[in-house]
Amino acid sequence: MKKLFATLTALLLAATAFAVTTAPAATALTGVQDLKGTWIGTYGGYEGTEKVASGQERIVITAIHAGVAQGYWQSKQVGEKWSKKGTLHLMTSQLADRLLVSGSDLAGTYVGTLTENGELTLAYAQVAGRFLNLQISVRKQ
Repeated sequence: MKKLFATLTALLLAATAFAVTTAPAATALTGVQDLKGTWIGTYGGYEGTEKVASGQERIVITAIHAGVAQGYWQSKQVGEKWSKKGTLHLMTSQLADRLLVSGSDLAGTYVGTLTENGELTLAYAQVAGRFLNLQISVRKQ
């Protein structure tokens, strides 16, 4: 009986250790890879104390390595062409049912989440020059 109990305990501990060491890595890797591609949606916010006319935002993630995503962003107002590409770098970390995302472009910083429903929501702050604060909400195309 002691031998059976010891064997079952060892199997249970091994299974628990396996689940703890492999599950988070698999989840985090899947979430990060989900960022790669083209994301389109909207933005709105404030420049100083003035409300910014909302428009469209496009974020294209071209490469991902070790939790860091690289790509570019573009924006436009209704009836206009997409702006020039702005370089973008994002870092990620897995938290329960969402992927935390933070990073920067040449002028400001991003903080947000990628949720299980596939929405990437980012707050953007740019202090130099314009004091711009935007809320960006995009979905993968």
